[in-house]
Amino acid sequence: MLSIGHWGEGSVPADRRSIGFECQMGGDRPGFAVVDATTLPWADKAILGAKLPRDEVIAKPIAAEAHDVGRVAGRRA
Repeated sequence: MLSIGHWGEGSVPADRRSIGFECQMGGDRPGFAVVDATTLPWADKAILGAKLPRDEVIAKPIAAEAHDVGRVAGRRA
């Protein structure tokens, strides 16, 4: 699960949204697919913000934001 939003001092869970991912290794690097965040084990963790169903992520601006985070994380792995 990826929680996107403000995490700084004074932030609250309403400042964040969470996206669920499934990860599988493919070739020399992992691949990710968006899944319904409400079904994941961390769905009950309020600090992560609103848990988004898959259809609220796909083809929406937050999908591009999540892709950017994943791309950067993949470079550091």
